[in-house]
Amino acid sequence: MTVGKLVTDYINISSSDLTVNNGSVSVVDSLVLEESSSVSSKAIDVPNQIIVGSGSTLTHAAASTAGLNITATNLTIEAGGSINVNYNGYVGGWGSDNGGGEGGGTGSTNYNGGGGAGYGGAGGTGEGNYAGGTAYGSLTKPGDLGSGGGGGRTGTAGTAYKGGDGGGLVFINVTNTLNVSGTISANGNSGAGTSTEGGGSGSGGSVYLTAGTFTGSGTITANGGSGYSVYGGGGAGGRIAVYYTTNSFSGITNASFGTGYQNGSLGAVYRCEGISGVNCSGVSGSTSLATNGTIELRTEYTINTSLEVNKTITNINQDNLKWNDSSSNASCVAIYNITGLVASTDYYIYNNSVEISESPLQADGSGNLALFNVTLGSEHKIEVTGTSPNTAPTITANVTKPDNVYTNTDWMLNLTVTDPDSGDNLTAYTEFYVNSSSVGSVYSLNVTNGTNTNVDNLSTSEFNKGATLIAEFWAGDETENTTKYNTTEITVLNSLPSQVNLSYPENNDSFFTNRTPRFNWTAATDADDDILVYQFQLSIHSDVSSPLIDEENMSNLYYDQQTELDFDTYYWKVRANDSEGAGVWSDIWNFTLTPSVSIVFVNDSISFGSMELNEINDTTNDAPKPFILEHMGNTEANVSIKATSLWSSASAPLNTSYFQFKADNSTETNSFDWLNSQTIWSDMSDIYKEIIGKFNYSDSNDLAEIEIRVKVPLDEIPVQKSSIITVYGIES
Repeated sequence: MTVGKLVTDYINISSSDLTVNNGSVSVVDSLVLEESSSVSSKAIDVPNQIIVGSGSTLTHAAASTAGLNITATNLTIEAGGSINVNYNGYVGGWGSDNGGGEGGGTGSTNYNGGGGAGYGGAGGTGEGNYAGGTAYGSLTKPGDLGSGGGGGRTGTAGTAYKGGDGGGLVFINVTNTLNVSGTISANGNSGAGTSTEGGGSGSGGSVYLTAGTFTGSGTITANGGSGYSVYGGGGAGGRIAVYYTTNSFSGITNASFGTGYQNGSLGAVYRCEGISGVNCSGVSGSTSLATNGTIELRTEYTINTSLEVNKTITNINQDNLKWNDSSSNASCVAIYNITGLVASTDYYIYNNSVEISESPLQADGSGNLALFNVTLGSEHKIEVTGTSPNTAPTITANVTKPDNVYTNTDWMLNLTVTDPDSGDNLTAYTEFYVNSSSVGSVYSLNVTNGTNTNVDNLSTSEFNKGATLIAEFWAGDETENTTKYNTTEITVLNSLPSQVNLSYPENNDSFFTNRTPRFNWTAATDADDDILVYQFQLSIHSDVSSPLIDEENMSNLYYDQQTELDFDTYYWKVRANDSEGAGVWSDIWNFTLTPSVSIVFVNDSISFGSMELNEINDTTNDAPKPFILEHMGNTEANVSIKATSLWSSASAPLNTSYFQFKADNSTETNSFDWLNSQTIWSDMSDIYKEIIGKFNYSDSNDLAEIEIRVKVPLDEIPVQKSSIITVYGIES
């Protein structure tokens, strides 16, 4: 599309170009550009949102003085996306022609270099003293194209060397959020040439932004082009003005000069941050306006080229106005014109908390204040107040917490600062001293008038047990400070050890079997690094009252039970103790000690080898070795035995003397009750018979032998014989 106006509900442009010359694009809902799309138009009006995706571009036609005007509720330029009006300003001169635009560079008439274009500053001179263009345009409301550089030498197109074109013009008005994560660029182009001559470069163009919230991490530039080789003059930087209420933009804003035979000058950047209910905008020339609808603050800057100016509005009402102004050029003077104040009222004016010589000024019958000015440089805090000269704040209460300070608790200072002057910004200042020496730097905190506030904390890492602490404090209202005060000196007390965590036996273990357990716990901590000992208590009462064991001053992280515990439920706890006191008890854990019978075979097989008919053999001479049992439980047990048939002969069934057993001592004597055990040969049965009475479980006396005796029947068939022996134990 080449001419006209496009109106639609919604546009999504993917991998396509849209060009509207001398017309506009109006979208009812949203405009989305993605996958390397581009739109070229004079005006774009989108009530909802515009999204410029990666690889996509918004631009305007070359040399269009209308530029690119964008109106939207939200505008997002994604990383890789761009609003690019580079080289779309006034054209550079051919041959010896001057560059286009008010700041066009002078064309070269010989084998030299054309002058660079001016805009936000002056253009650089080309070789042969061909002048750069002059600065022009508005600091606060940039609305011009960048100018073109002067031509490189006399000649026709193709043999002459063209100056660089200037940067284009972008105006963006976003009601809500402007997110610049990609780029906005209005850069000037470099001049053409050879190694002996070249055109001057174009100046940067205009970028004028207004937004409620300004965010993103992208790049905004209106840079001048660099002169060809070392002959053409460098282009000046363009102009950038940004207005917003909330700012979190972390990217780059630049109106740099271009290099050349003589470098161009820096461009101009203006920023103004407003507050809710106050609208900030450019007016014309070098004047900006901040208004809440009644009060108007107009600021005129005496220098509007090659500088950076930042303005921040912090308060505007009829009784008090506050704002900050700064300039990178220390010679720049800000002239303030305020209207809409209370008629015939004196207003006191402060520059960096110092009353200016003209103060107070009286508003006339229409509420207009006489002009006053401030020479800028570093940041200046300006206040205009209808209140009589400042009254210093007072500190009506100071409280330190806690009352007792330990090495594991921060020391906190609370202050209540009061000030009869309405609208003052109050600040509390604190400096801590440990053992009379300052710790860290002075800390400041904005506080609310008459509200008790925690203004600063001294970390436990800054002091040790026994140290003396003092806090020095004072307050200010940006005009004057209170005297300095000290808190009452306190001494840091001993910190008791932390609570111990128990680990074994596990809590609520209802099947615990170890009658002489080792009780384990983890180490406590102590903020004073004191040496710790532990106290252990064991009881059959749930509150660990009347402890059976109360062991103190233990350095180990365990307690070994020396005697066997009875079968019962036990409760235990531990606490740590330093040289000055005990910490809190651990949680109370419990376990239930239950009887356990566990009989295992140490030797679980016997082989008599080959035997003759009617031959008798047994294990009493350890050839072969008998069965050996071990009691792994925690209580005495009675053990019974049974077996499957060994012989196939009908004459030698079970319960006969052909297959017999008895109990015997192992190498560990006194392992069972000899008198109540089967210690003489007894016929083996397939029904359990008791063999061992009161089998011991102590490690030193928990082994017993089962001796086996066999006799081969006369009519036994000569094949391999086997029997499976089974034992089981029950609590005695």
